[in-house]
Amino acid sequence: MQTLPRAVKILIGTAIVLGAACVAIRIPAIVTWELADVLGVVAIAALAIAAERCSIPLRSGSETVNFALTDGVWAGALLLVSPAVLTVAVLLGVGVGQTLNRWKPYKIAYNVSQFLVGITLAEAAFSILRTW
Repeated sequence: MQTLPRAVKILIGTAIVLGAACVAIRIPAIVTWELADVLGVVAIAALAIAAERCSIPLRSGSETVNFALTDGVWAGALLLVSPAVLTVAVLLGVGVGQTLNRWKPYKIAYNVSQFLVGITLAEAAFSILRTW
């Protein structure tokens, strides 16, 4: 990470702080979990890990873009589980999946964080739409 430009380090740091906040807002719900919630996390995280492990790398010059079907797992889970369950499953699924892929730790931290922010915004939007 020492070779990254300062602006990139700031972006990664900001994403990590926002991702941590997304998890922190779920703590009150997490402490009240039952076995079904824990099993939901395990199932969704396992599917996310599998999706991350089966990502399709597309190379363009010196860059590689990896496409995974992880978002499909989350879209289905958005309808089935509580926001806290989905948030923790995203954290574990992406973190473990990309670690198994041997990605650089700063890349994993950024990806996990931006996915946490994205799923939190999706949960908020879904919550608003559900009340209509």
